[in-house]
This record gives sequence, structure tokens and C-alpha cells, in this order.
Amino acid sequence: MSKAVATLGQDAECWSAQGQRGGERATFETCWSKQGLLLSLKGEHVRVGDKTMTLSMEAQEVGNVSPRDFEPPFPVRELPSGVPIPPQGR
Repeated sequence: MSKAVATLGQDAECWSAQGQRGGERATFETCWSKQGLLLSLKGEHVRVGDKTMTLSMEAQEVGNVSPRDFEPPFPVRELPSGVPIPPQGR
């Protein structure tokens, strides 16, 4: 299901989904601007007789950024060859 909304002065399209299986129920909604910016994300997962888990994220501001915003605030150093890099996920 989708709906059109306006958030932070941005025209946005929101999509939602819901499902149920056994004693569990879940709902989920995301809203994206026409420029592809994620403006909000909401979700809820309910187990019968158990806790409800919720997730919520909402943009507070939308604006333009400069390339300087992506510059690291410290010097970037090259690792010397032969230095072991630990595997990801550990």
C-alpha cells in the first residue's frame, strides 16, 4: 500500500506492509522523497504474550550538502603492506 505525504517541505511517497504468522504480527512503513531521500522508517513486531518491539526513525532536516561535508576531520593514512586486517563481523 502506498500514500503521498508532505514531510519537511518534501513531497514524499510512503509504502507500508503488514503480515501475520502464527502468534506474531508485524507492520512496517517507509517514506521516501521524490529525490530518493529516506524521510521516515517505522516498524513494529508483536509476539502474543511477549514484548512489542518498535523501530522509529524520522528525518529532522533536509538540505543541500557540500563536498566538504564528506571530508574526514583527520588525516587519512595508508596502511603499510603486510599489515593484517581482521575479518569483518567479529
